Amino acid sequence: MDKFFNLMYDFFAFAFPGACIIVSFLLFRENDEFLYSQLPPIFANYHWHTFLILALMGYVVGYVIKPIARYLLLINLSIFLFGYVQPYCKYCLCKKDKASGEKLNFAKKRHKSLAMDLMKKNHSYKFTRIRELAPRNAKYIEFWDMHIAMSHNLSFACIIFMAIQLINYWCYSYTLFNGSHMIILFVTIIIAFLVLLRISLQFSFWWSNDSKATLRFIESDNYAKNFHVLK
Repeated sequence: MDKFFNLMYDFFAFAFPGACIIVSFLLFRENDEFLYSQLPPIFANYHWHTFLILALMGYVVGYVIKPIARYLLLINLSIFLFGYVQPYCKYCLCKKDKASGEKLNFAKKRHKSLAMDLMKKNHSYKFTRIRELAPRNAKYIEFWDMHIAMSHNLSFACIIFMAIQLINYWCYSYTLFNGSHMIILFVTIIIAFLVLLRISLQFSFWWSNDSKATLRFIESDNYAKNFHVLK
């Protein structure tokens, strides 16, 4: 079961988002043709080994972009949009009373605390204790982390896809679809980008809250009495 979870983690957190980025680059236009049409013949027939190579290369790309996407998109952009801009817009549109001001301050403090938690470079001691003393809780925490990585890596893939299509249009006046279909595609990608950012933030809260709650329980006096619950 652990091997299956590790395989699922590697696929959804790294290989799948990385493969999306590679496919986005293969849609780049050069000399009036796509890059994928210039690949060696071994990739031309789309046999099983083509997808295997794509998955392996996607894993490497996803692994490389994870810290970049985590820092730029999750810790900075996502927290800024949904932790500061969105609550402030709600505050401006709603009645500006004491309760609204307290909600605004609470949202800022909550997201600032999450950003500080995400920016900690060494969680090894904390997660070692959780894995050893609360293995069931560790599964959930790792599950949240998988969704965090998949969400912000796919958000990064959305940016790459949009950038490639804009370059194609600017340099070659080429679009994948004609007229309104291309506008619909761009709007869909932008919505997907924002939704994925929001999802990565939500799973980050679950990851952080579960980690802290598990540590508090392990360090509590009731841990010895309830240890069998975690087994």
